[in-house]
Amino acid sequence: MPERNVRWNRSFETALSLVVAFITCLSALVTFRATIYTDEATNADFRGITAALAREEAIARTTMERYQQYRAYVNYRRNDQLGRLIWDDSTQVQDEAIAQALRNRATTLWDQNFVDDRFFDMRYLDANGQFDDQRMYDESMANERRSRDLDAEQHFRLADSRRTFAERQILLLIVLVFALWCCTLATEIKRRIRYPIAVAGVLSLALAIGGIVAIWLQA
Repeated sequence: MPERNVRWNRSFETALSLVVAFITCLSALVTFRATIYTDEATNADFRGITAALAREEAIARTTMERYQQYRAYVNYRRNDQLGRLIWDDSTQVQDEAIAQALRNRATTLWDQNFVDDRFFDMRYLDANGQFDDQRMYDESMANERRSRDLDAEQHFRLADSRRTFAERQILLLIVLVFALWCCTLATEIKRRIRYPIAVAGVLSLALAIGGIVAIWLQA
């Protein structure tokens, strides 16, 4: 074999050995990144579940408070209206004893309102004196969202995104394994067939590098 061919084959095999070493290092890096994306997806899922549970807890607590306040408001309005009716009736009664009893009953109902009005927030009474329970609910939920994380969807979206990145990294790892196989095989074969095999390996490597860069830019 001419010395020129020997030098060419030696240089070719050296270049392929370097490519094989590069593919090996890149495969390790891709595997590492896929592991990181998988861990991030798992952590995001956990935060999403925590936020979802916190949101359900906040809804349950706020809803219970909403109906408790509304019930206290209903009792307040009932006692107020009933007291007014009884007082009006007392003015129509001729018997003073009965009239006084009716007035006492009306006063008792109004006194009860001093207790009931402590169980609902007067801020939510509108211009007509009606209790705006929807406004109370919305403001309470807004306070809950300010005090802790209730947005589970953002965490689940992040988890899906990171999981997709991890799956793409694994697909690229398969491409890298194919490129490694081609380049390793090309260094062992001494026939001309090794050149197209080496080209296939290099092209696969280039494809994998492009995919890796695209994924890392998106991440």
